[in-house]
Amino acid sequence: MLHPINCLCRTSRSTQPLPRRINDLYEDFNLNPKTSRAEWSAVGVLDVSSKMNRLSIEFTEEKDEEGDSYRGVRLIVDGADFRALVKSFETTHAKKEGHPDLAGDYHWLDAAYTSSEVLLGQAEREYGISDDKVALMGCSCGVVSCWPLECRVDVVGSTVTWNEFGQPHRSVDSAASFWDYSDFGPFVFDRAEYLEAIGVLDSKS
Repeated sequence: MLHPINCLCRTSRSTQPLPRRINDLYEDFNLNPKTSRAEWSAVGVLDVSSKMNRLSIEFTEEKDEEGDSYRGVRLIVDGADFRALVKSFETTHAKKEGHPDLAGDYHWLDAAYTSSEVLLGQAEREYGISDDKVALMGCSCGVVSCWPLECRVDVVGSTVTWNEFGQPHRSVDSAASFWDYSDFGPFVFDRAEYLEAIGVLDSKS
């Protein structure tokens, strides 16, 4: 789907300050990457009673706009289809700007080109994807960076966190409108469980 205003167009980076990153808290609270969850809780940074999110991955058939099939990497968070969760959140923004069909208009990443490094935030960046983020889903046209759902992936101690979500073509500087994802997430996963879940990306046949 060709998205109005910003499809395949580089948008200028936002001048709005990014939310504070987990690593930025180390110096303030004299902590380090090996700090336990209990120690994070003691300084009021982490509520150890909070429920950890669970990630699972399934491979599913996807088709691009030309009808070509590929094996998609379907993300499931806490038993729910992640694309559906994003669509539910984006609906208000999409309707407000008059393009309701844009909400959740993503395709899963192609398994042939997606390794575990992507979900660890270590993949090479593509045009249209921010320097410190990775795309969890891409445009339905088949070009990931045309309409990517981005996030930061922070691997800290015993947890992996998805945060700072964004749609670069609906940034604060977008000519269309600004989609604010500050109320979406973060999703915090147990590191050992997360690594086991994403391991299928490196062992896929």
